[in-house]
Amino acid sequence: MLALNSSTAFALYSDLKNGYLFIDKSLFIEGLIKSGEKYICVSRPRRFGKTLTAAMIDAFLNKGVDSRALFGDLGISKSDIFETHLNKFNVIRVMLNTEPDRMRSHSDFIENIDFILSKDLLARKLKS
Repeated sequence: MLALNSSTAFALYSDLKNGYLFIDKSLFIEGLIKSGEKYICVSRPRRFGKTLTAAMIDAFLNKGVDSRALFGDLGISKSDIFETHLNKFNVIRVMLNTEPDRMRSHSDFIENIDFILSKDLLARKLKS
């Protein structure tokens, strides 16, 4: 799956937050932003929340969906980065566990990403 400013992560994180066993880990976002790291690698064993952590970060930063109500009662809302970073960025979501299976090579995979992003950006430009 590849998408620009998709609402998929918002829906996934919203479902998680409304679940019975939700634990607020939103301050991870503050640490990530304040660390100044340009790239992160979230590597954990299977079933340890990699997808949900990525969904939380995506839902917070993604300017495609207003997530103020989703994060407004979480720890991150009390941080000084809340207003300056909430829904302010274009987010490209690439799920590497599905796409490569359909491709013959890494270059095919990169070309596919380029094609889909170009199509998304053109569609958004035509709408505005």
